[in-house]
Amino acid sequence: MTCKQFFKSTAFKCIVVLLAIALFSGIFLTIFNTLFYVSPEEKLQRAIAKIYGETVEYEVLDVDDTVFVEDATVNEIYKITSKEGDYLLNVTGKGGYSGGTVSCYIVANVSGESVTVKKMTISGNVSQSYIAKIGDNDLNKLVNKQESTSFTQFDTNGISTGATYSLTAICNAANGAVTYVKAIVLGEVSENPLVGLLFTDYIDGTTTYTVESGTITYNIVTKTNPPCGAYTLTIKVDQNGINQYSIVQGGSTSVNFEQKVDASKYVNKDADYFKAIIGNDGTVTNNANYAANDIQTGATYSNYLCLYAGLFATANYSTIVANQGGNA
Repeated sequence: MTCKQFFKSTAFKCIVVLLAIALFSGIFLTIFNTLFYVSPEEKLQRAIAKIYGETVEYEVLDVDDTVFVEDATVNEIYKITSKEGDYLLNVTGKGGYSGGTVSCYIVANVSGESVTVKKMTISGNVSQSYIAKIGDNDLNKLVNKQESTSFTQFDTNGISTGATYSLTAICNAANGAVTYVKAIVLGEVSENPLVGLLFTDYIDGTTTYTVESGTITYNIVTKTNPPCGAYTLTIKVDQNGINQYSIVQGGSTSVNFEQKVDASKYVNKDADYFKAIIGNDGTVTNNANYAANDIQTGATYSNYLCLYAGLFATANYSTIVANQGGNA
């Protein structure tokens, strides 16, 4: 084929068309990126406008990466100098759908020795397909949870959005904001109380325990296991295993969570019992294992959290008793 024939061929025309498309696509993408680019400063101003509805004065603070914040990352923090006690934070909450995250702007107010979230707005997300189902009304419900006398932390309990995983990440962001402000303003440094313990993936950092005469009394708060919310449990363990297992607050999507989980099954059980059901690494959620142990498979998410809490409590018995100066 001669050069003249090539330039007249269909192949050459196709190449020209493809090059033209690529060239114009690149030009248009450049134009659109320029037109729709939002600078960090503009994002901040938009958040301030949405939260406060007015111009406020603020001071940029450096983020202290040494502060322990569970399941969240503090990206930015501003002291709102024109609003007494207000701090505006941009926090990314972990634990969203498919391991994704949700970022939020959160106003935390310091009054005396307490920190309260006043308002929050979503600023971005990673891999959250149903994030649009969460509106301002849902975020306000989260904020209003603080009005309850039993409030300890933000959770998804009692809020139905159709995007539970994403709401979980938002709760983690809000809890992270409170933890961070308590640390840098009030000096309440939060250390991870679960360091050195086994099976902590689904155990919240607010979990506490005491040791007396060889018996550990746990006040366990689990993390959420969407669509199931967090569980709060009291578990007592001695050298023979569990001697008390009580559900204080359930996270089941059913109101009658006591009917979903039979806590009496876990009394007198040790770590081997729980490992036989959810595995030596605590990650098995096989319904066949549940059915074989007469555990309801219709409450898989709830039962998993309760089994995991039992494994955490029993597997760490010797370590905790030894650290407290007792004899395992």
